[in-house]
Amino acid sequence: MTSRRIAGQFLWVSAGRVLGALLQTITFVLVARNAGPVEFGLLGAAFGIATVIQTGFDFGLSTLIVRERATEKHNPIVTDALRLADVNALYLSAAAAILLLGAGLFLNPVFFMMLPLAVWVGAERQADTWLGVPLADGDAKVNTVNLVLRRAAALGLYSAMIALSVPAILAFSVSLAMASLASSVAVRRYVAGLIMVRRIEHGRQHIFSVARPYWINSLGTQARNLDSAIVSAVAGPFQAGLYGVASRTTGPMRILSTSLATVILPAAAKASPRGVRRLVALTLGVCLCLGILYSAIIFLTPWLVVTFLGDAYGEAVLPIQLAIGGLVFAAAASLFGSILQGVGKQRFVAKTAVGTTIVCLLGASVGSVQFGAIGAATGLAASFTFQALILAIGILAWFRKSA
Repeated sequence: MTSRRIAGQFLWVSAGRVLGALLQTITFVLVARNAGPVEFGLLGAAFGIATVIQTGFDFGLSTLIVRERATEKHNPIVTDALRLADVNALYLSAAAAILLLGAGLFLNPVFFMMLPLAVWVGAERQADTWLGVPLADGDAKVNTVNLVLRRAAALGLYSAMIALSVPAILAFSVSLAMASLASSVAVRRYVAGLIMVRRIEHGRQHIFSVARPYWINSLGTQARNLDSAIVSAVAGPFQAGLYGVASRTTGPMRILSTSLATVILPAAAKASPRGVRRLVALTLGVCLCLGILYSAIIFLTPWLVVTFLGDAYGEAVLPIQLAIGGLVFAAAASLFGSILQGVGKQRFVAKTAVGTTIVCLLGASVGSVQFGAIGAATGLAASFTFQALILAIGILAWFRKSA
């Protein structure tokens, strides 16, 4: 894949994800204002757990599809993996519904209003998995349009339901479910025309075996989303609400790096050692630019919090600033991880993700006990720093072996 091709793909993916992230951030801000810190803290915990479960039921299939489709367009494992992803999506929604019902019965009735999120987790996972096919083919426009329309629809539906006096948590959950379900149907119909219909050639065990390293990496990374639930358990819903604002509203700022990481993976799979060096140089340049951008946002954070969230979230300023400070290392970790996956170091990336996620969750729990949301945000930033450094060492080791 040429530098111009990578740049074109990156521009399309990043433009869509930036706009999608902006729409999602606006939605989260509106929910935070309408629901208040306590209910938003519970939503943040549920949202984080749902994201982890979503990744768990993916089993690495989404990344497997992108890499295998990029290396061999009509590889039968791609079609088989898509069929398996459809089944997994149904199990995912059922598991999420059971967990939310249990949380509503035994923890807090607010979780009953989150039941539509069970539809969202399955439908969105299915759509994103099938979108791996056009992405691997170099058609990033489809991903961009789908993501933007999905997020815009969710925001529009949420605003309409709030205008009808629907409770904020219920409105948010229903809007995500409806938008994601429509997205899933549209994506599946489009991608079905791009793949060859074949008989099933690979069993579940073979597909899961090939996808396992990708799954472990994704699950290890997404397990960080359990942080809000842990903070809520050890420091209370109010601190979890403050930390939830820091983690959820800054998460979309990773869109640029994760977009480039998505494009870099298939590029690294085809690149020579010299080409990999160029990808590493690109990564360092992107991280430098993001560092400048994040520094400006940190400076503006006090004004942004008061203006858009209100005085109730005044104590969230420092946690947000700490979380933003860790984003440049999160960007480096995403990009280095994709490069290493592309050159065949999937297991190393997976082990690193698991280890640094443990650091994140331990840091969030211990830090929140002592310093509330501030301590939890410090743990989050530290985990990204460790992950970036370990992956950078892994790349240097690969260069020495390939020299």
